[in-house]
Amino acid sequence: MNSSLIKVRTELTNCFRIVYIKEKVPDNFTIEELELFSQYLFHELLELVDFNLHATGDVNGCPQFHILPRFVRDLPDHGKEMLSMNQVLMYLLEQNQLVIDETDLGYQLKLPQVLLIKFEIQEYFVNV
Repeated sequence: MNSSLIKVRTELTNCFRIVYIKEKVPDNFTIEELELFSQYLFHELLELVDFNLHATGDVNGCPQFHILPRFVRDLPDHGKEMLSMNQVLMYLLEQNQLVIDETDLGYQLKLPQVLLIKFEIQEYFVNV
């Protein structure tokens, strides 16, 4: 693998950080919402098709743990409100947009992988 591709992949993976915060479990969510969020995040957005939280051989049961991300909105007087997963999913679905316009797809597919990854990174940060 060439060094510029490794550098671009490193830049891409350094764009995200997961912070674990111990808090009281909120009461405005359901397990089904958490599962829908996980499915959307890991399988639809990140395309991690092999990502599986189920125990070996258990395809129908609950995952070994659930991911409960914390999304908040600011309130007047410096207050904060934790959003329900329903609100988070609605927001993500409403904001969903193509990274590459279909009219540019032919051109993008001809680019070397390094340039395509650089383009995707630039598009991500322009549209955030």
